Amino acid sequence: MGLWGGGYFSRKNTQKLYTQSMGFLNLEHEPKHRHDIQKALEKRGLRFDADDDWEIHGTHPGMDYQVYVGTAYIDGQNGSQEIWVAIYPHAVYEIDDSDRWQKIYAVRRIVLV
Repeated sequence: MGLWGGGYFSRKNTQKLYTQSMGFLNLEHEPKHRHDIQKALEKRGLRFDADDDWEIHGTHPGMDYQVYVGTAYIDGQNGSQEIWVAIYPHAVYEIDDSDRWQKIYAVRRIVLV
């Protein structure tokens, strides 16, 4: 069902995810994560470069979900603008930098387009 369908992150499935608590992703060899990131960003009019570094945080006791952290691009008439984002299971937020992925604010939530 995937990240955004909720089934993958149900309570019964989180136990097997505890081995992936944090680290960098190699999106070339991890198509499930690549798909989830791309889908979340496309829904918000953003794009990403699979060659950029992306981090994953969670799951672990006390945090039964995963958060992706990396750079996204906003395409405009004057070129692209790079922003840091944190992708939570049901929302995407602009953040100041990758070390501050837990500092999310409702006003920085990126809405669906």
